[in-house]
Amino acid sequence: MQNEKIFSDHSISNHHHLALLIAAPLSGETAMHNDVADIYNALSLRGLSPEKILLLEGSLHRGLLLAFLHEVRKEIVSWDSGEVFFYYGGDGNYIIDASEARAGMLLQAGTSNHAEDYVFWDEIFSTLDLPAKINLIVLPDC
Repeated sequence: MQNEKIFSDHSISNHHHLALLIAAPLSGETAMHNDVADIYNALSLRGLSPEKILLLEGSLHRGLLLAFLHEVRKEIVSWDSGEVFFYYGGDGNYIIDASEARAGMLLQAGTSNHAEDYVFWDEIFSTLDLPAKINLIVLPDC
């Protein structure tokens, strides 16, 4: 496991790389914070500079997460190639109705099902709207 790489064999210094670490712990949970800290340290040890590791952690809601992803999109839109590592630590959510099933992130747990409490994966990917030559590596931990 020591020689495995999250990113490809391209040199990190000569290739566009960005890591997005998102944790949405529910009240009182600490494991997700610890996971993000461990991943941050591992990426740093592999040579990814701190400004290329973007963190979003805490009490999240739909608008905040989508705004974060819009800002990420601005960062990578001009890349001709590269890799984005996307880690999510939190609870999952899915909705099944007669026409489709959609999986996503549950950002807030409650007794009601408010739209601000979750974001679906297809919305995340469409918001990022990565250029064709950008590889996306997704690690959902939910």
